[in-house]
Amino acid sequence: MGANFVLQKPVTTAGTLRCFHTALSFMVREKRRYFRCPVEIPVNLFFNQGEELKGTVTNLSEGGMAIRFEGELARDAISKAQFLLPGARARLEPKGEIAWADGRGRAGIKFVEVPDSCREQLERWIMRRIETEAQSAP
Repeated sequence: MGANFVLQKPVTTAGTLRCFHTALSFMVREKRRYFRCPVEIPVNLFFNQGEELKGTVTNLSEGGMAIRFEGELARDAISKAQFLLPGARARLEPKGEIAWADGRGRAGIKFVEVPDSCREQLERWIMRRIETEAQSAP
């Protein structure tokens, strides 16, 4: 497994707390990256050949989203996915690619290009969801 952090001798309360605080920051960042927020958000996918597909985002993370849709999923590259986070004013428009599709109206979209403003908004929204979930946990 390897060491994730090191305590230096002599072990002191201040040094230990500093080390744990740094480790906690890394754990929060990793959780945010892979945390899947269950949602029900309308999404429009736009493809390079001009096709458009309407669907619903069923879970969302910093790296991508799972969607549910009706109809055929185009095999073209996605020029952008367009959706609005709950409570947000500005639409997010990340560029993505199809990571997987099950042939039954579900697919995963991996974000490949996310504008900085979009990334910041998504990160803040996910952090609020993580904090809310942590506060409601027993």
